Amino acid sequence: MISKSTNGIMLLKRNTTLSGTFERIIALLFALRAITYVWLAFASDIYMPFYATFVSALRYITIPAGLCYVIIKQRRANVRDMAVLLPLFIYWFLLLFNTYGGYQGSYLHELISIGCFLWMNRDMKTKIFHYFYKTVVIIGSISIIIYIAYLMKLPIGFEQLPFYNDGVQTSYYRRWAIFAIIDSGYSLPRLCGIFNEPGALGTVCGLLFAATFHYSKKWEKIILIITTVFSFSLAGYLLIVVYLIIYFAQKNWKYAFIVIGLAFFLVIIPNIDWHNNEINNFAQRFSITSQGLMGDNRTTTAFDSEFENIISSSDIWFGKGATYTSGYGTSSYKNFIVQFGIIGFGLFFIIWLMTAIKSASHNKDCLILIIIFLISLYQRPVTLINTYGYVLIFGGFTWIINEKQKQENAYVNNTCYPLQMHKQSVWKEGNDEERFNIKTF
Repeated sequence: MISKSTNGIMLLKRNTTLSGTFERIIALLFALRAITYVWLAFASDIYMPFYATFVSALRYITIPAGLCYVIIKQRRANVRDMAVLLPLFIYWFLLLFNTYGGYQGSYLHELISIGCFLWMNRDMKTKIFHYFYKTVVIIGSISIIIYIAYLMKLPIGFEQLPFYNDGVQTSYYRRWAIFAIIDSGYSLPRLCGIFNEPGALGTVCGLLFAATFHYSKKWEKIILIITTVFSFSLAGYLLIVVYLIIYFAQKNWKYAFIVIGLAFFLVIIPNIDWHNNEINNFAQRFSITSQGLMGDNRTTTAFDSEFENIISSSDIWFGKGATYTSGYGTSSYKNFIVQFGIIGFGLFFIIWLMTAIKSASHNKDCLILIIIFLISLYQRPVTLINTYGYVLIFGGFTWIINEKQKQENAYVNNTCYPLQMHKQSVWKEGNDEERFNIKTF
């Protein structure tokens, strides 16, 4: 006969298992929602209606699922974490009262989604970022295989489809399932993964490379680098190289020659004859002109002309209103300035930056991640206001701090010295890597 205490233990284990499963499902939903906001290649009725419906359902089901989680499991919010919502409320306020053509109410569901994410405890945020990171690594691994198969012209069933924003259709998607390669015929084939353009894949891989560098496995770093290389994304290349320059610069003065070498390589790339027209054309994107990098193609001539008109008029202070730039098909920080002006966008951005720095908790890796993230905003500023950006930055912070704590605990548990001696003899000198003897790459 089973005793009451045994029944109680079995019930407790079952409840714990169910609770853990529920948390994993919620974490996976939020991770996948974040990935959809990197923007997917074929999630539209033009290409794959069923896939588009699935992605839309995934986005919307995350909101009630997240609300159920915070009501059932969380209940009490961390005031410090919820303060990160302040810049988003400012953005929502701008959408309501500084609008072009009337408020459409389209941002409310995203505000609720991010609110649920921030309401969750730090363990849950860490889990969401972990799933997000692992999913991108898996996507990268599969994408590399597909890209090699395409170069080798293996008959695995590629389908040619028009590129989503190419009006003259000089470029085409080569689709395999939900994975894409862009091939224009006059430049190198560029890997998109499951995303709508190579720059999206390269940027997310570059950001995750920086976020996880100290604690990721070597093979994961290699996957992210190779995926970025095959994307031929200017942003992806710059993010990885700039991160490595910062990493080596603050590591030890002995690595100064590596920093100088990487910086010098970036400068001379456009001047090297690679004996291949396609590679030479790509290298020219690194050329610096009076307008910036030659590879900066995130705006159009019409938009640039409108931007110049606005910054020389009284609209520079408060902008033309939300959605004013929707017809230009651009992706630049200038979009926010045109819509909300220097005052509106400046207020939003400064408060966002202050909350991000505060959330970094003086952690060096978190602060470096902020720098790399800010560089990426030059071309993809919308990341500031969607789930993807918040999972990447604020989920990334909790993941980094958690991984560091795990390594510290592992060191303490494995040392042969008493904890008190450990604190006195080890923590006084040496950097993190010297203390823990961590091989990062």
